[in-house]
Amino acid sequence: CGGGGGGGALPPLPRVQLVESGKDSLSGGCGVVVISYDLAVRRAAELRAAGFGVAIADESHALKEPESQRSKALLPLLGGVRRLVLVSGTPSPSRPAEIFTQAKLLRPGIFGRRQDFERRYAAAHQGRFGWDAKGASHVKELHAVLMHALMVRRTKAEVQSQLPPKVREVLLIDAPEAARAWARVEAERAAGPAKEHSAEMTLAYMETGRAKAAAVADHVARLLAAPGRRKLLLFGHHKAVLDLWEERLRGVCSHVRIDGEVPHEARDYRVATFQGDPAVRLAILSIRVASHGFTLTAASVVVFGELAWNASDLAQAEDRAHRISQLAERVQVFYCIARGSVDEVIWRLVEKKLQVTSSLMSGGRAAGFGSGASGPAAAGLRGAALSGPAAAAAASGAKPSSPDIRSFLRPGPPAGQSGGGGGGGGGG
Repeated sequence: CGGGGGGGALPPLPRVQLVESGKDSLSGGCGVVVISYDLAVRRAAELRAAGFGVAIADESHALKEPESQRSKALLPLLGGVRRLVLVSGTPSPSRPAEIFTQAKLLRPGIFGRRQDFERRYAAAHQGRFGWDAKGASHVKELHAVLMHALMVRRTKAEVQSQLPPKVREVLLIDAPEAARAWARVEAERAAGPAKEHSAEMTLAYMETGRAKAAAVADHVARLLAAPGRRKLLLFGHHKAVLDLWEERLRGVCSHVRIDGEVPHEARDYRVATFQGDPAVRLAILSIRVASHGFTLTAASVVVFGELAWNASDLAQAEDRAHRISQLAERVQVFYCIARGSVDEVIWRLVEKKLQVTSSLMSGGRAAGFGSGASGPAAAGLRGAALSGPAAAAAASGAKPSSPDIRSFLRPGPPAGQSGGGGGGGGGG
């Protein structure tokens, strides 16, 4: 534990313990414990026995799937504290159904049963492959309930007003192999009954990345050769595609790479190297690994050589560069899309997802990635949903007030009980 003393009229600060491994002790009377989700899962029983009164869960959308190992281990722990704050820039990464578990943590009875919630707000129905809750319905109503009963929303424009604009461009690439891969998917669909998961679709996704890899790398090389010596982030999904980029760009400039094979401690070192070494001007990054948790504001150009199926992953990846401490006049973002390929399908899908989730957070239709706006509505939103007695206010149409977070840290009943105003999370 690291101790801290107060000065003047301030009370002494609590002792803080950072848990970095399974061997670190959780005893010793520390007032604050900082721990990752993965370690918290492994040590959930110890955390429950410690009897914490307040919990803050950052990136709370990590708990959106109730049947995941993480949720099964941590939902009982979080539901048992007296005050709970959930924090997320993207509480609903893809669809309204992802809100339910987080909302239930804060106000267990507010939406009734999951199935009832999904029928009302996720256009759920019995499909040919089972229960389908991937849609969206009554989104404005859901937004109103969240804002009045659970959520405090802060947009990037409100809290980071000095950030430079973000400018997006779509770069269309002719890649015949990618088009042929998509043609095989279309032929499979026409030949027989639709499949929920298609091996041809997965294969087309990878082949598209490989087919346009050279064109993407050449575009990156041109950007790096331009005047101004700007630094650049290059995002992709498949390891094989990252390998192709790295080989083609190896002689262009010094670079770092962060993907799933890089140990956690080495990732931090590579981030520091990219941020601090003027000679290192390129970071080749896995969307899955590097779209969250890193600050890479030394870069002012972001290139997506491959797309992700999840709109929030793309928005979060953009914001590795577009965040506090970015000093460039603008952040330029390029999306490289192969004509007539699965890229076009993914692009339309993420546009649709972004419009739905942005509407859920803002209450109105939001511009998508292809609009050329200064940033998608889902990108850069940051909030904390706070559990409180607001259902009556929602029904009356009264404008919710922004509570003082300190009021949610006072002693009270557990977060899920009706007697208290326990904090909550998942802001926009």
